[in-house]
Amino acid sequence: MTILHIDANSAYLSWTAVKMLEEGYETDIREIPSAIAGDPKNRHGIILAKSIPAKKQGVRTGESLFEARRKCPGLQVFPHDFPLYMSFSDEMYRIISEYSPVIQRYGIYWLDKLPDVSFEDTLRSCLTHKAYGQQPGHASFYYPKKYGYGELWLRMAQEIEGHVKYGTDVIELDLNHSRIRMADGEYCEAEKIVTTIPWNSYQHITGLPEDLHLAVKRLKHSSIETRYVGDTLQTDAQWLYIPDEQKPYHRILIRHNFCQGSRGFWLETRKERVDMYPDEAQFCYMNEYAYPLNTIDKPQIMQQLLAFTSERQVYGLGRWGEHCHYNSDVVVDLAMKLSEKICHG
Repeated sequence: MTILHIDANSAYLSWTAVKMLEEGYETDIREIPSAIAGDPKNRHGIILAKSIPAKKQGVRTGESLFEARRKCPGLQVFPHDFPLYMSFSDEMYRIISEYSPVIQRYGIYWLDKLPDVSFEDTLRSCLTHKAYGQQPGHASFYYPKKYGYGELWLRMAQEIEGHVKYGTDVIELDLNHSRIRMADGEYCEAEKIVTTIPWNSYQHITGLPEDLHLAVKRLKHSSIETRYVGDTLQTDAQWLYIPDEQKPYHRILIRHNFCQGSRGFWLETRKERVDMYPDEAQFCYMNEYAYPLNTIDKPQIMQQLLAFTSERQVYGLGRWGEHCHYNSDVVVDLAMKLSEKICHG
């Protein structure tokens, strides 16, 4: 299999430069120290694209505006224009599709979740055993100090026992009548609905405009098989990453380093690579909705979708309700904040 990676050179900045020149701007921002960045006031003050002159002064994509301006005091910063970028991206997609029927488009708007992994900060972290650099979105630790996050589910289950229905899927969401329908045919109504399942897993969403229906279909995800192996691995690691195309799995979870007294380990495999295993699994589980993919137009789709549904007292929450790569501890924190918002205003 041959994979071709196509990356437009500083696409956001180049496309902004072309538009500015067409509108009469005298300077080609590609030829000066410049960058495209989000709004620092909204905590999106990171470099999305930079010119070659800025790159020569050490400015890096994904770093904070503060750090970029420290390296390059004369840096000219311009706002992003996502509708413009989508139009250019669509044109690129049209051209590329003439040569290949299989194309995946990804965005970089999630870079603010990454830490600053500069050599200096990495070296200081290794030498001092302390974290240095800009912290990512998941840097704060929300798990309980005792028991682990599974204790959260146990305690919540005890509190809401008798109000949970197990063993059936929710297949329809009715925005007009504030109700859901389950696979067994039962309906449930509520003044407010919080949905945590993938939006494109609903068989039907009544009351959703056609353009949003089509937008939901464009949301992408990956599917992961988790396979249990009863052997013991001699390692202190909790996770092992295996960048080997000859092996079907890409990650290993060592259970005994997570939970005292447990045995064996788990192999994670993308759905497309499961057939590479030579033997049947002792136990495995296919998670059809494992991770949301950061496609280019996802932020705009989710912003429009959640704005529309929240006006109708339906709220998306968590990894799938917001189609965002949250871990479970972060989602619990978001759930408590959402509860305060919708119950107390």
